[in-house]
Amino acid sequence: ARAIQPGEVVRVDVTCMCGRTAPRASAFDRDIPLALSPDGTRWQGLIGIDLDVAPGVYPLVVSAPHLQPAPARETPLRVQPKQFQTRTLRVAPEYVDPPAPVVDRILREAAQLNGIYKTNTARIWNRPFALPLMTQPSANFGSRSVFNGQPRSPHAGIDFGSPTGTVVTAPASGTVVVADDLYFTGNTVVLDHGGGLFSIFAHFSALTVEEGERVDVGAA
Repeated sequence: ARAIQPGEVVRVDVTCMCGRTAPRASAFDRDIPLALSPDGTRWQGLIGIDLDVAPGVYPLVVSAPHLQPAPARETPLRVQPKQFQTRTLRVAPEYVDPPAPVVDRILREAAQLNGIYKTNTARIWNRPFALPLMTQPSANFGSRSVFNGQPRSPHAGIDFGSPTGTVVTAPASGTVVVADDLYFTGNTVVLDHGGGLFSIFAHFSALTVEEGERVDVGAA
């Protein structure tokens, strides 16, 4: 990992005499999908440390229950504190509290996304991810906004400044699992890269891909 802090990603490498059956890994009370590395010498997985994880020591548990006796190993993840920017804004109330008629839509879309993020398909990327735009991203990941005195969820992405109509490319090979107009994020695309890894793109002026479509790195 670059750092063991909220908002960071930890890569797990597991070597074992497991054959073609993946070992199991868990951390932060959730399973961590593991897949064979491109060279087939080890199992790999990614652990995202949520922005709201408190500093402390958390166990990473790896086991191979299909072997007898079943080996297991526990490794401590020592999460260090990290401070994120907070901004305070006053905006019109309709931009803070959605009107009642759209609440059902918001809940339905949230359930759809949560269901997608729980799936674990086969890993289909084998190269480092590329930027979707050749512009400098803003450093606002993890920042929290306080609208009209009400703290809101932290910003879980990064912003790229670009004019309307700019072509955005896939950062890695993946399958389009969402290509739709969502309430909070407008025209949105979600790519499933496999192994429990997704990338999300929001606020498009237009959509040029369809759900179920396979795209390669660099594809528009």
